[in-house]
Amino acid sequence: MRRAGRWWCTLGGALLAVALTAPAATAAPFRVTQPRPHTGTISDRLPSWTFAADQLPAGFAVFPSGPPEHRVFLRHPSQVSVLIEAFGSGDIFPVLAPPARIAPAGATVAADGSWKLEGETYQFGRFADGSGRKIWLEGTIFVLGGDVRTPSPEQAAAIAAVHADLEPSLRIWYGLDPRTTSDTNRTGVIAAVTSAIHRTAALGSWSATIDEAGLVPRPGPQKTHSVYAVRERRGRITASYVDARPPGVRRIHKPGRSWQYSAAGRCWTSFRDVGPSSIPIPERLLVRSGPASISLIGNGGQGINSTILATARPLQLAYDVTAKAPLSLGSRGTRYELYFYFGFRTHLVVDVNRRGIASVIKEEQLDARGIAVERERIGITTPAPRRLLTPGRSC
Repeated sequence: MRRAGRWWCTLGGALLAVALTAPAATAAPFRVTQPRPHTGTISDRLPSWTFAADQLPAGFAVFPSGPPEHRVFLRHPSQVSVLIEAFGSGDIFPVLAPPARIAPAGATVAADGSWKLEGETYQFGRFADGSGRKIWLEGTIFVLGGDVRTPSPEQAAAIAAVHADLEPSLRIWYGLDPRTTSDTNRTGVIAAVTSAIHRTAALGSWSATIDEAGLVPRPGPQKTHSVYAVRERRGRITASYVDARPPGVRRIHKPGRSWQYSAAGRCWTSFRDVGPSSIPIPERLLVRSGPASISLIGNGGQGINSTILATARPLQLAYDVTAKAPLSLGSRGTRYELYFYFGFRTHLVVDVNRRGIASVIKEEQLDARGIAVERERIGITTPAPRRLLTPGRSC
């Protein structure tokens, strides 16, 4: 049997839950929202997973699993049981091809990737509705101590009810129900934002001011402020500037020489430096992605990795992207506001000026209640101000 070890392990856990847990009351329609973890960390505020169908077949008791598993076990008094499992994640990384387990050997596969496999158990799998090939579900119908091919009359009726009432409408989603969110402005906003980020990444002289804030208690600094500036020519960096607080470092670097600012003396110390730019990111990536690479810098625990947004495909395939209508800012350009998932639900506000340069006015990560847990702002200036790349009084 396919994945026999994992399947029997899962089944054993489900049966233990049946023995130890009082059955939940059946109801129509069927809907189970799994509880979030209780780790005492920020992950406890992540959105939940929800299983739903138009109807729960009569007589079935429901036993949801606890985190971090995403599965629900149904059991009928006739020993007919259903194990429903969810796979994937609600984030911006696309699932480019379904894993092998989506279509096991011997399964009947449809054009949309859904499949069915019949044997001593009946199995089915498909991508979740509206998930953009990011979340998928599998269901297994079986008879404890028996075979779905040779059921008793009572078991046959229960299996038929699962096929008719549960299987066709069974759904899984992460966070908000995609059927309740709007995609009216999705295509236009994704195209405009990714085009602006492409244009911004191509800048040859720019500065970026980044302010990040953690809004819940956690290790390390709650707020960071950074300023970066780069001037490049013919694919090489000719001057760079970094001001990071904390730890409180200001440095200018040019090929062969660097200048370090001394806060005590309010002056700059010059020294020979044949190393790379003081910005802690590979020069090739910095030149190629420009300001789109800046979220790779710093403590890595805050903000979105803007490089992922530098191409249209990941954002187009992101899970449940919703967008508001563009807002004209007159001579200042256009404001775009959208939501998508990156673990937390991410609220992104991007201003695009008339030159097509993007600035992230606000990027928030929202918990299950819609309350921000982290916030970031990225302001872009082009060309890079001369004062940032020119050292002041020498020490």
